[in-house]
Amino acid sequence: MRIGLNSAAIGLAALLTAGGAEARDVAAFWRSTLARLAAEPLDAVGKELRESLPNKTYSVEYRSLGGVRVRARLALPIQGGQPDHLLPAIVTAPGYGSAQQGIMLAECQRGYAIPQVSPRSQGPSAELWKIDSGEKLTWNLSKPEGAYYQLAYADVIRGVDYLAARAGIDPNRIGIAGTSKGGGIALAMASLAPLSLAPSLRAPALVSSGGRDTICPAATIRAVFDRFPSTKPLLHEPDLPHTTPALFYCLSWRWLDQYLRP
Repeated sequence: MRIGLNSAAIGLAALLTAGGAEARDVAAFWRSTLARLAAEPLDAVGKELRESLPNKTYSVEYRSLGGVRVRARLALPIQGGQPDHLLPAIVTAPGYGSAQQGIMLAECQRGYAIPQVSPRSQGPSAELWKIDSGEKLTWNLSKPEGAYYQLAYADVIRGVDYLAARAGIDPNRIGIAGTSKGGGIALAMASLAPLSLAPSLRAPALVSSGGRDTICPAATIRAVFDRFPSTKPLLHEPDLPHTTPALFYCLSWRWLDQYLRP
């Protein structure tokens, strides 16, 4: 995953830099947010899509923070006979400026459930709720309550809730991956889901950066990377712009298999 402080990781940066009373305020804010999210009924609905694919694909819609409904796509591999184990899952979220996801649905053929979550005001979810002005990055940023990334993080966490409640999914083997803003969301989920907060983030994290990336500069990625103490390789390629190299793609699947396979 790739992260950048000029996108989703701006919320994560607040967790990383907080100390003392400020850290307690940040923790209290997210505890309150997560408690309100948990109080919302999931109210999930799903519909299998009839597509000529070697896997099952579903459109999913569920309720998130503030009663806003969010859309996702879910892909499941075809399993012959009676499955002998629950499926691990990889949640993914899109980059900042598009609906493009970091993990393609077809990757479910590797033996994973793949839900592509579109946070509110992005992708298919934008048909249900959109910010009223400006950019997602700075929308309501002056007041944490109601800021866009408070809401977007909640939307993706709710996607994890949906997976954990779904039959056939192993709730103990759920990972998250993404590129660009989606990578920032991935790290935020790893810190917020158990409310460990980023400096105490224990989930293994694989990160990449590019020396010619002007959208998510390598220095911003390194600043976040250095702050959490989990197992955390960083692949840096000096000549790489804002994209995912083939080497990192291959390494990421080895990494996911290592930690999520039964």
